[in-house]
Amino acid sequence: MQHTKNISVLMFFGFITLSAISAFYVSLENNVYYWDYLTYFNRATKLNALYHGHLFKAIGKIFSSVWKSDYNYLPSIILSFSIELTQNHRQSYIQTILLFYFMPFAALFVAIFSKITRVSHWKDLLLPSMLVLTNMALIGPLLRGFPDVGGMIFIECAILLAMVNDYSESISFKKSIQLGAVLWGAFLFRRWYAYTVVALYVSLPVFNYFYFNSKICYERLLNTTKSFLISGVSSIIFVLVFQFGLLLKILRTDYSVAYSAYQKPMMVSINAIFGAFGLYLVPFLALGVLFLIREKDKRLALSLAFCLFNLIFSAFLFLRTQSPGIQHIIPFSFWMLMLTAYGATRLFHSFRWGSVFQVISCIILPAVLLVALFCDRPYQIPFLREMLPLRLAPITTENFQIYQQLVDDLEHVYKPQGSVAILSSSFVLNESIVENISNYRLVTEDVAHVDLRDHFKSTLLNARYVVVVSPVQTHLALSDQRVITVTAYEILNGEGVGKNYKKVGRSYELKPGIYAYIYKKTEPFSADEIACLNGELYKYYPDWKAKGFGYTDK
Repeated sequence: MQHTKNISVLMFFGFITLSAISAFYVSLENNVYYWDYLTYFNRATKLNALYHGHLFKAIGKIFSSVWKSDYNYLPSIILSFSIELTQNHRQSYIQTILLFYFMPFAALFVAIFSKITRVSHWKDLLLPSMLVLTNMALIGPLLRGFPDVGGMIFIECAILLAMVNDYSESISFKKSIQLGAVLWGAFLFRRWYAYTVVALYVSLPVFNYFYFNSKICYERLLNTTKSFLISGVSSIIFVLVFQFGLLLKILRTDYSVAYSAYQKPMMVSINAIFGAFGLYLVPFLALGVLFLIREKDKRLALSLAFCLFNLIFSAFLFLRTQSPGIQHIIPFSFWMLMLTAYGATRLFHSFRWGSVFQVISCIILPAVLLVALFCDRPYQIPFLREMLPLRLAPITTENFQIYQQLVDDLEHVYKPQGSVAILSSSFVLNESIVENISNYRLVTEDVAHVDLRDHFKSTLLNARYVVVVSPVQTHLALSDQRVITVTAYEILNGEGVGKNYKKVGRSYELKPGIYAYIYKKTEPFSADEIACLNGELYKYYPDWKAKGFGYTDK
């Protein structure tokens, strides 16, 4: 009871501090959010609008998305209720993620650490609390608008269930199904948690058995096996009943191919994980592993080995498919922070002045977070740039008025005359930025971005107006975005299908030396021009011809 009170007090002060930091952070940003930074914000906004006059339509949209969508509306439900609490809807959105997703996650992290190490005094819980409340790998996704940390709440609940229930004692369908539902909840919340769930289904039975048993007993081992088998089957049943459409999509899609453009060498991905986490914490992580090897408390050693296994195994599973985005690092950070907190507290308890260093650490940790969010200068020093966590400045641009002018011209001058497509796929300009700045009054044509994921979408060249950026802008290697580059080069150079476009209006300097131009389609493409364009695409992807992935004017 006392440790729960201590955790609550620490989380309260943590929330007040992070709320102020996030409010200031968002106030510095321009409205140039895009793609994943907007996905769940847009869903929350749409749900909020539907609540006012189409409640049943909102409910239907939620269930439909859960059934078949990679990005379902479930994480946005709580966020949608508070989206209009302040004039700055983005501000309300971020604060709600903080309150309802991040803070429960942080509190459960400290609760698990307290149960693992059997410490409850606030002085012993202060450092673990500071670690989880200031880690850039966790705060970064929050400030970028990702609600994904909410999925970790299910993972943490599953761990706590395994630490409370002895599944080897007897077979309890209720407890097993409860665990299966919780683990399914993580996958339901965000599909990519499947890698963590698989790792847990491998490790939890072993962890649970030896957490409550010191010797091998065939009968108890059989009970554990049956209990987790029931749990696994129940998770599968939940997927079949509520997400069958998504399951079919997953089975039919080779994600290693579809996301090959996002795949980087293994060491680059590992460096990205440690870069977001912060190399300055790695010595404490290493100490945690070393102390684990020498730990005499078998239950504590088991718990820490469980964390280490899940870190390595889940990372192995995930990194085989794609390199991690900032949101994907969240579960890896959870396991790493558990070992880091153990290593740091064990170190500081091992010498006389350890408590002083612990206090100093609790001052340094939030200072590092503030530096990562608001200060450029330390990152100009090579050593500090390597040691500090990922630099994540507020999303802003000096030329926001130019962006606004481009969007206003598209909305009021060109859109009334015909459809508009944005032929740019970078952080400088993309259709998501344009639509967001217009507050979605301007809807552009759906355009392919990544070759092997999206293929070629004819809507791009069927649009009346096309916005092209020079130099051509992509967010991946040019070789992975031919669907953007091939067409953009032809239009800019007046070659192939580009012969049928005429530049209209003014130019827009979005960044120094980077200009956006508006082109008007003046006449239909000839059969030779279409064949030439498709031939250029088929040169890189020969199988597209048989699959009909090229341009068609239908």
